[in-house]
Amino acid sequence: MPLEGLKHACGLYAIYAPGEPVAWMTAQALDGQQTRGQEGAGVATTDGDNFHIKKDRGLVIQVFRSPRSVRHLKGFAAIGHNRYSTTGRDKPCNVQPLRVSGPNGEICLGHNGNLVNALSLREELEADGETFETTTDSEVVAKLLVREPGEDWVSRLRGVMRKIEGAYNLTILTKDSVLLARDRTANRPLSIARMNGSWAAASESGIFNNQPLEFIRDVHPGEIILLNKDGMSSHVGLTPGPLGLCSFEWYYFARPDSEIHGVQTYDVRFRAGQTLARSYPADADWVVGVPRSGLYAADGYSVESGIYQVHGIVANLFYRAFIDPDQEERIRKLEKKYSTTNILRDKKVVIIDDSIVRGNSNERLVRVLRAAKILEAFGVHEIHIRSTYPPIVKPCRFGIDMATEGELIAARLGGDKEVVEEKLAQLWGVASVRYLSLQEAIDAVGLPEDVMCFDCVGGRSAIEIRGEVKKEAFERVPAAVSR
Repeated sequence: MPLEGLKHACGLYAIYAPGEPVAWMTAQALDGQQTRGQEGAGVATTDGDNFHIKKDRGLVIQVFRSPRSVRHLKGFAAIGHNRYSTTGRDKPCNVQPLRVSGPNGEICLGHNGNLVNALSLREELEADGETFETTTDSEVVAKLLVREPGEDWVSRLRGVMRKIEGAYNLTILTKDSVLLARDRTANRPLSIARMNGSWAAASESGIFNNQPLEFIRDVHPGEIILLNKDGMSSHVGLTPGPLGLCSFEWYYFARPDSEIHGVQTYDVRFRAGQTLARSYPADADWVVGVPRSGLYAADGYSVESGIYQVHGIVANLFYRAFIDPDQEERIRKLEKKYSTTNILRDKKVVIIDDSIVRGNSNERLVRVLRAAKILEAFGVHEIHIRSTYPPIVKPCRFGIDMATEGELIAARLGGDKEVVEEKLAQLWGVASVRYLSLQEAIDAVGLPEDVMCFDCVGGRSAIEIRGEVKKEAFERVPAAVSR
């Protein structure tokens, strides 16, 4: 189910393509990554002498309505950003790309991820006289970069990467180039594509299917990529550490046509659905996937079980409520989110979902299916719920805002898979609830366990964390700058 409490660490896009409409290509790419963040969108370009920026809160189609909306964004290179807050609240000042000046000059920056030592770094900068205009960890990176000693931007970025800790992807626009950087664990996806003599990068490799670009490869762990008039060059930023690929990208966030570490998202969800059918069968007339991520797992469940899949749930796809930063707003959106079709009348159904986080979406869906006005016309006879992702028992600290452990329904119910399943079935009044186990989820991806992060479900962690990372740790900025 679209994660009611989860929010992602944003979507990135970058392009170096003289002679091409880089601003509009960037806006279109952000639209293709809309599910990675709905709080705001922005594009920054360079013409060699000046930066040109447009950004605002809202959906991409609200900020960039047509090619006319980016006519003033002149240039041969651009970076773009879908905002979703993992640190810092939903404020206009936090929308990216950020534009920052310092001793080394001026840059624009986009950031995807979470830094676990950002607060201490910010306090050091403030003690040295630096001031901040946002409440995000992204500005810490930008401020460090414009101050870092070094003969060029690559060497300066290398120095910054040695100071920051956590999960991150960076896109950086200078007056004459684009830089990309990925943390040493490769926790978040970042891919590179080519178009004749031009280059682009995106959080989602599936974006390149909608543009005249050829997917080349992922940015390597710890790598710095420089895009400029000489083409693309690769540089060592950090020595790669043990990989910690976020498993939740495959199960929820990434587009079904995107590949991460050589594994396509759709294939993982399909295999997960097959495993659910084998391990947790249900006596049902129809298989029903919850839009959108659950639909792909429902394909696998249907094929493996031999039960037809039908589209019995209608969702307002602009309301991926997990992305909203406010719990009351999430609930308001959930009330508008689901309806059903009459194909479900008097049937036993097995509902395939990608995950169960807070449980708000699932509870709302069951209420819709059970509501008297629905039952009277096309009531569902029996409901089974299946989740491709194991019970989420602790918050993610690397770029997905799962809020607190107390808000995670599996954690509140004790965390044990079988106990949680039985209690949820009773709570929601359904015939059964079943999750994939951790090992089953690992097997569905098909990569070794020691290259993935399953920390939120009690598995391996990408990074050893010292202390607690809080989303609103930087909310000390005077109201005057939160314009």
